[in-house]
Amino acid sequence: FPSWLHPVTLGATTIWEHWDNIREDGSFWSPEMNSFNHYALGAVGEWLHRYVAGLDLDARFPGGRLLRIFPRGCPGLSWAEARLGTMYGEASCRWERSGTGKWSLTVEIPGNCTAEVTLPGASADEARESGVPLERAAGLRRIREVRGGGVSLAAGSGAYVFEWTEKGQ
Repeated sequence: FPSWLHPVTLGATTIWEHWDNIREDGSFWSPEMNSFNHYALGAVGEWLHRYVAGLDLDARFPGGRLLRIFPRGCPGLSWAEARLGTMYGEASCRWERSGTGKWSLTVEIPGNCTAEVTLPGASADEARESGVPLERAAGLRRIREVRGGGVSLAAGSGAYVFEWTEKGQ
């Protein structure tokens, strides 16, 4: 209570320091403490971007030269997407997952960049990129199964559409 939507219904476009920064009667929670752009609670946005949508930067390579793409489906969500402006251009990813465990992951990697892509629950033999087996798909290398289930690979600049069905589905 009240909810993430409460500030939005009162006109907020950022995360407030207090849920009730502006009360229903228009008064302030406190005259001294009224941050209307409070990062501590904004970390939820980072979590959505990095972990739910699965798009992240590798801190070892500033500017977005190496991206990490690792979508983690959440119960109750059938899709997520994120975009990220880098000094090389816009990177994006969008995943969709059906109730039967079929995944589709669309990725765009800017020029002069590489992405480490993880396909959770995938099998290297069965996953496809634009309908082609991974080992024959252009722009992919270092394709390997990962511990715990899934496939990891490196993808160069370009647009990709990965499809797979989670093992055990």
